[in-house]
Amino acid sequence: MKRTVLWGLGFLLMVVVVSADASRPGPTFMGTLHVQSNFAGGGPTIVVQNKNAVGDIAIDFLSGADGQVIGNVGVITDGPGFPPLRFFILYSNPAGMPLTLAENGGNVGAGTSNPTAPFHVRANVPPGPIVNVENANPEGDIPIDFLYDGVVVGNVGVVRETAPDKPRRFFVLERNDTGLPLTLAENGGNVGIGVANPSNILTVKQGSGTDPIAGAWTTYSSRRWKTNITPIQGALDKVQRLRGVSFDWKKDGSHGIGLIAEEVGEVIPAVVAYEQNGSDARSVDYSRLVPLLIEAIKEQQNEIGELKAALKSLTKKSEETEAQSVAMRHE
Repeated sequence: MKRTVLWGLGFLLMVVVVSADASRPGPTFMGTLHVQSNFAGGGPTIVVQNKNAVGDIAIDFLSGADGQVIGNVGVITDGPGFPPLRFFILYSNPAGMPLTLAENGGNVGAGTSNPTAPFHVRANVPPGPIVNVENANPEGDIPIDFLYDGVVVGNVGVVRETAPDKPRRFFVLERNDTGLPLTLAENGGNVGIGVANPSNILTVKQGSGTDPIAGAWTTYSSRRWKTNITPIQGALDKVQRLRGVSFDWKKDGSHGIGLIAEEVGEVIPAVVAYEQNGSDARSVDYSRLVPLLIEAIKEQQNEIGELKAALKSLTKKSEETEAQSVAMRHE
């Protein structure tokens, strides 16, 4: 037994000495301790074990003559009532040292053995989140910043201000020092506000608590993009066939005024949008009724002008007739 122990100690000393002496002939050494294995079955090259069932399993990295711990890696095995069993890097980091993964190239993966980006996260946890971002300070915001050459050019996150004029809110580009434009669905797809399945490039929830509001809304209208330009014919007749109505919305009972899309579609189909079946009317583009109303007013004004001219002519004839009648009575 004693011989076996001495042989084991001698072998361990030999390994340490041989591995520590990188100048002696033989294979090239990669560090102070270089371990190489050839496990056909894919077994581990190094095994680190703590036989104490409640003890952590850690490898500490020390610096300087005083042996100060500046970093570590391992597994925490806290018991009941503590955070779960977990692997850690830099659990104790008194120097506040940053952690760099794949510093000289390569990708880092979480939940994947084949990361395709500098940081690739893959999970199968429906319907839970894939990544959580948390600020433990209850007064701190929760942002993710995007940097270009070390300068913040955009961000996304949550503002947790409590001032009445600045309520808690989710933001995109809350800080935008460079005046960067915001593009949604740049390469296709629809954007929805309050809806899960937007049917148009921008779809806002119907019957929302508040209506969209803006200082201005402009529509593309240059002649550069138009052809076959002709005045609207029969505009007044079309307007007369439309029916303005008041009504109550079925969803919430709120009162409203407007037009009936199906009725408008029978007169001016160009301003009505339909469901995918092509027959069920969905909405009316009220702004596109303005050109119709302009031409209808012009037609009406022409009619009024003609009536005024006719009335003037009749008035003149009446006056002439009256004058002649007066002259005859005085003869």
